[in-house]
Amino acid sequence: HRRADEQRAQARHQRRQRRPECEGDRARQHRSAHADAVGHATGGHRARELAAKRGLRFEVVVGAEITTRHGHLLALFIEEAPPSFRSAEATIEAIHAQGGLAIVPHPMSWLTRSLSERTIDRIVSRREAGVTFDGIETANPSLAGKMTAAKTRARNRSWALPELGGSDAHHLPHVATGWTEFEGVGATGLSAAMLYQFFG
Repeated sequence: HRRADEQRAQARHQRRQRRPECEGDRARQHRSAHADAVGHATGGHRARELAAKRGLRFEVVVGAEITTRHGHLLALFIEEAPPSFRSAEATIEAIHAQGGLAIVPHPMSWLTRSLSERTIDRIVSRREAGVTFDGIETANPSLAGKMTAAKTRARNRSWALPELGGSDAHHLPHVATGWTEFEGVGATGLSAAMLYQFFG
């Protein structure tokens, strides 16, 4: 009986994890009227529809964490996730091809697949059109992000990439535990603020 109870509890937990409206409700509880939530590409479209349908006070930015051969890349403002296990450069190009932004999540962390200092240096120093990072996470409450946060902020003095924060929420309790503050409102305000940091 105990095993059956545990299985039912696990099934209930998994169903809650799959409900995008749960994440929307939690983000609504924790953030201000103009918070931006990020959903992975497959669930992001559904979450965006629900947010609009319910008139929630935040916009959903569809995104995905892509596994490249060099580590993870966060793609924001996309409609389809680029293929995995390509080079970081090819993935950045694919993100930009659909008008998205390429962000370095949990940089240099050895606890999960992360872009190394050498890879970030290489791409930043090349300054190749269309193959540049649009931002870097310097605040990530996950253990992987915390371990290298200070080093990331120090190295970004020379990389000079726009700095972002994110919750890296792969599970419901982590939603809205990290965020990016910016001048402006909504998804377009976030995108404009990032581009202003980079080019302004």
